[in-house]
Amino acid sequence: MITPTIGRIVLYCLSKEDAEMINRRRTDGQSIVARILEGVWPVGAQAHIGNVVTEGDIFPAVVVRVWNTDLINIRVMLDGTDDYWATSRHVSEDAVPGCFHWMPYQKAQADKQA
Repeated sequence: MITPTIGRIVLYCLSKEDAEMINRRRTDGQSIVARILEGVWPVGAQAHIGNVVTEGDIFPAVVVRVWNTDLINIRVMLDGTDDYWATSRHVSEDAVPGCFHWMPYQKAQADKQA
């Protein structure tokens, strides 16, 4: 078994709820320009721009809090200008939506040390 530690990289598989939350807060350049021209873009507003994500997409994530060997909080590094904070995520053997898993080379290293 691999022990998660703060700063370690894991792989995270987005759940349907994760994808909906990420896509809901994102926009694109054309939409920003249109809102600026309409005078409805708030001064100093931060835009989250990135590719659309879907359930099952896998992204690297940094461990930011360890509750136990099976439960962690992570910052998911998305394909865009934002990231996603996923809290209380469980480990899985493979890609399971809403769970993190270890990269193949991490598993191989752990097997060598066992």
